[in-house]
Amino acid sequence: MRRNGGVRLLIGAGAGVLILRQQWRYGHLGRAHYAWAMFAIVGVVAVAAWILPNVHHHLPRPGAPAVLVASWAAAIYGCIPETGRQPGLLAMVFGLAAWELLSRTTLPWPAHFAEIFLLVSSGVFGTAGWPSALLGALFGVWPLVLVTAAAVAAERVDALQVTPLRMEIVAATGCVGSIVVARTGALVHP
Repeated sequence: MRRNGGVRLLIGAGAGVLILRQQWRYGHLGRAHYAWAMFAIVGVVAVAAWILPNVHHHLPRPGAPAVLVASWAAAIYGCIPETGRQPGLLAMVFGLAAWELLSRTTLPWPAHFAEIFLLVSSGVFGTAGWPSALLGALFGVWPLVLVTAAAVAAERVDALQVTPLRMEIVAATGCVGSIVVARTGALVHP
């Protein structure tokens, strides 16, 4: 991992706790069978903060990290398309992704982390209307994790070669997978 990983992990965990503090009362998450969600929310936000610089490093094409964040937004929206709160957030996330792609620049990882904070917060809030919104909020991190896991595996196995195109294929697979799983509710708790 890149430098200052511990600091980023703590910042992410603090942001996850802040999301819980702000949004917990709105959702159905106070029920006993959702107790695991407290740890999952904090963990996902902490992991996102921890691995974002690594994702930026291994996806050097301008706008690529923004597309991963946009897929996270699509996963959440796939769970709760009827919400009135989501379209403004979607416009911001997809607008920034389009701006990055068209201007051929990439915002620094803290900007993408701020988007992730808002997305996860929105997903937790969305559980008030539909509990599976939590699924999109949590599973949307999958593309970031896949890119990082592929990079770590390539560093440890000499036969694997990391190229930007291969990392983009890994990222695209994660994006499609997270959206499909979130939309179909394949991981919904019985």
